[in-house]
Amino acid sequence: MVKCFFGDKKIAFFASNSAYFLHFSELEGCVAYEFYFYPFLIFSMHKILYILAAASFIVSCDKTANTIPIEGITTVRIIFSQPGGNKLTYEFKDRDGVGGADPVADLIQLPPLNVFDCTIELLNESVTPVKDWTAIVKERADLHLFGFSATNDVLRFSNLSTDSKGFPFGMKLQVASKGGSGTMTIVLKHEVDKDSDAPLKTGITDIEATFSVKI
Repeated sequence: MVKCFFGDKKIAFFASNSAYFLHFSELEGCVAYEFYFYPFLIFSMHKILYILAAASFIVSCDKTANTIPIEGITTVRIIFSQPGGNKLTYEFKDRDGVGGADPVADLIQLPPLNVFDCTIELLNESVTPVKDWTAIVKERADLHLFGFSATNDVLRFSNLSTDSKGFPFGMKLQVASKGGSGTMTIVLKHEVDKDSDAPLKTGITDIEATFSVKI
């Protein structure tokens, strides 16, 4: 018996003097292939293996169908704005991912006791041309969640944008500045359980970005 895997699904193929036809069915995030056996054509074992190899080469699982690969985001950009005011843009960059060189983050400097409308943008700058993940993550908001935290109570976070089901998403939010110095951390997770009491403790982390903050 020859076994083949497509995505997370295992499909078994029995080697015999038979020919097989393909049945296609779309699964969650992948395309699955089921091979059905019909005895009226004769194939040798090496031809069957050749067919399977060709099929696996031609068709692959779409890794971005429902999730973002962890290594796919290198840059987090946060934009602070106020009505009639200038936009303040700060970036966190980790171009070689976890375990490589240390990430680089801008120092966030804000005036005290102000409220800002904020937007998050996501990029992969390790490839050419640069890949902008922002629209893709926004389209799949039901599967993703941004989390925000700050040390020393320098910032407060509220009014996170929601997904299609009304659960928090957070690509847009409001941030209130207080005073002093500390850090702000943004984490993006996918495949979270938003029904959970602590959804940020579920799912898989795409990227975690920490900025120093001075008010």
